[in-house]
Amino acid sequence: MAFRAMTGLVTEWFEPERYKVDEKTGELIEIVEESEGCTKVQIKPLSGSDFLSAVTAPGAASQIITACRRGVVGWENLPDENGSPVKFDESKIIEVLPGEIMTVLSVRILDLSKMSREQEKNS
Repeated sequence: MAFRAMTGLVTEWFEPERYKVDEKTGELIEIVEESEGCTKVQIKPLSGSDFLSAVTAPGAASQIITACRRGVVGWENLPDENGSPVKFDESKIIEVLPGEIMTVLSVRILDLSKMSREQEKNS
């Protein structure tokens, strides 16, 4: 079986508030189709070593934190408790983002980091 090298880790804007994690399957379920004023988080797929660090971290919390620390690269429309916009700072990701949002983000980041079915089929 052959595989292809990763060529560029393209970012995407994702609205985590629109989703929840299915407790049975671990997959994302869209709960709101569109949300005006929704916080957008810029994420990227993980490199091979970052993916392995995330999925082999001891415990679910460590896996989520590792995926978010390495996969979140920005955000828009994220207000603090006073309604002021929070400037992106990668060192504060786990302090600023709520745990439930980090869980949704980690699922999406890890999904982006896996080979697609098309890539698997062609390998």
